[in-house]
Amino acid sequence: MNKVLSCLLPAAAIALLSATAAAAAPFNGPYVGAAIGMDNYEIQAHDFIYEGTNFDGLSANGPAVSLYGGYDYAFGPKGFVGIEAALDLSGAEFSVSDSESAAKLKAKESYSLAGRLGGMINESTGLYGRLGWVNTKFKSTDGDYSDSGNESGWLYGFGIETALKTSTTLRAEYNIVDYGDVGADKVLTAKNGQFKVGLSYRF
Repeated sequence: MNKVLSCLLPAAAIALLSATAAAAAPFNGPYVGAAIGMDNYEIQAHDFIYEGTNFDGLSANGPAVSLYGGYDYAFGPKGFVGIEAALDLSGAEFSVSDSESAAKLKAKESYSLAGRLGGMINESTGLYGRLGWVNTKFKSTDGDYSDSGNESGWLYGFGIETALKTSTTLRAEYNIVDYGDVGADKVLTAKNGQFKVGLSYRF
């Protein structure tokens, strides 16, 4: 009996792992991809020109491209969890001015690391949420003073991904990055809402 069990248990474990991986297919294993989208920065200028002055309801829009790679792990009958790193390039730019001075902020490259947790809604499509961290380089000008520096913020969002063929998937997602105070003298507060569509190749 013990010999039978010693043979059956490893086989059962292998079958269970195979079934788990297949349950959330194709979201299991490593992948790389590329995406295009649009950045929409919401900007507030505070203590601008004089302490206590504020400019609200300002925005900066521009195209964005992204290269990413990650790893997903399927679990249970429909779940999957993963981690992903990405490089984003943005064309978003914002400026505000009055008769005495001007401020300008331009987003450049971003590096991000995020986790995602999702579930299958059918055999080929999954919904997921995302939470992570982003570091973005900004070039800013406040009056006669110019500065380039990196700002970090929390990323959170959601998306949908579906299989096109055995090794390719198509995704669409919306993410928000909250940077807090950014730019020269920290007179600008920035939050980015980004919509992206990406194509992934899975190994």
